[in-house]
Amino acid sequence: MFCQAIVLQPYRVRTIREQKKTIMPTDLITAYQNTNYIVQDAAESFTLKVNSRSKELNNLYQKNNKNTAAFISAFNPYSQVTSVEQNIQAHTKLSKRTTAKYYTVYQGYGVDPTGEWTPEKSLLLLGISFLDACQLGIYFQQNAILFADKKAIPRLIFF
Repeated sequence: MFCQAIVLQPYRVRTIREQKKTIMPTDLITAYQNTNYIVQDAAESFTLKVNSRSKELNNLYQKNNKNTAAFISAFNPYSQVTSVEQNIQAHTKLSKRTTAKYYTVYQGYGVDPTGEWTPEKSLLLLGISFLDACQLGIYFQQNAILFADKKAIPRLIFF
């Protein structure tokens, strides 16, 4: 699913990827699909899997009276390995930007099961709209985010 083609009409935003006419490699798409998206809930941690309904996410919806969620990282823009310092700065900026928006925020991280990528700090944002989630992903130069609607099934959204 491509966010800007669905959501940003008629004010279509062209991403850098689109302007350069680049295509994401299949192995990178597979890496996103296989990543373990770990949410650190106060009660216990749980893992979101792409296209798999999450009972734990549904429980968070009920607990917080929300029905949407996005899992977003600011680490490694466009999947280019970035220094620890730059990644921490970007994550701090993402944290500040989202706490000012009245989302319910949970810390998390994306873990590559093959170990090729180091874990990436991330946030689970409850109550965020699809458009706002896409805009955050684009702003922080991410290739993709996870978004779940009221069915609590996380879907990869590529930009």
